[in-house]
Amino acid sequence: MSNKTALASALNGYKAYFPSHWELERYKWEAVRNFQEEWNIDAADFSAMLEKAFSKVKNLLNAARFYPLGTIKAFAKVAPEDVRAMFRRLYDEEKSLFERIGIFQSEAERLRSTYNDGTWKSHYQNNNSISVYLWLRYPDKYYIYKSTEYKKVASLLSNVYKPKRSSSPLQVVLGCLFYDAVCEELQKDAELLALVKATIDGESLPLYADPELRTLTVDFGFYISRYYDDDTKQQSITNETTKTMDRIDKYIDLLKANHNLIFTGAPGTGKTFTAKEMANRMGGVCKQVQFHPSYDYTDFVEDCVLRLLGSPMELLLSPGRWNL
Repeated sequence: MSNKTALASALNGYKAYFPSHWELERYKWEAVRNFQEEWNIDAADFSAMLEKAFSKVKNLLNAARFYPLGTIKAFAKVAPEDVRAMFRRLYDEEKSLFERIGIFQSEAERLRSTYNDGTWKSHYQNNNSISVYLWLRYPDKYYIYKSTEYKKVASLLSNVYKPKRSSSPLQVVLGCLFYDAVCEELQKDAELLALVKATIDGESLPLYADPELRTLTVDFGFYISRYYDDDTKQQSITNETTKTMDRIDKYIDLLKANHNLIFTGAPGTGKTFTAKEMANRMGGVCKQVQFHPSYDYTDFVEDCVLRLLGSPMELLLSPGRWNL
């Protein structure tokens, strides 16, 4: 892993994120367990079996304008033996991953063109959906591949791996190798392992135990792509605010000891903000005066003003901004 510092920071953020988001993300572990229990490639009613096996995947195989699950189920109804053969080949670990993904996509297009009733514009069996099928079947080996997520994770953690937005199965192969390296780092974090084990063991219904942390690695990548930037930005703001308040406290101590302070610096460096914040924290009144060439003593300190109304005339002291 190229960037160990960024990885450590992301891991700390993920461990803080995990408990509060578990209820939203636990379905991934539930989906794997359900698939492992329901999948039977030799089922007499293949279409019905497939329906049950994929019943817990939620948005992993269906999203806006993206319907791989609906399409593969439709294929299984009109050509169950063809789809059975597609999954049998996809799950054949004797063949290369690159070859298996390519064949699955080719067969999906063949079924689409053969049985198209005019509504099947796409078979939707892309790298992402096929990686979900592989992950559900072999959860201790594969990951869910999503190019946008992998790109964000790689930009943070790697100086070498640069995923491309490509339909080539090679992207899934390379993505698995990259996530293998990420997974190895997660497996070294004893605190994270204890947190995940306690969470899964504490569920009332059994979930997939995820002994190799492949599903956790998927969830970690999702966290980085969706939440990590916001978390780090917020933490940066919090840290900067704390530093600013500490600096203002020091200025207040200096003001109390010396009775006046002069801030110097270029425009936009926080001089006015600091002065106003000091006044607020000390419970004082803040007045802002901007000097210019025509500004003199009478404007700033005090002036004598002749009062002509009534009798006799009066000469009154008029306080300037300093004495208000």
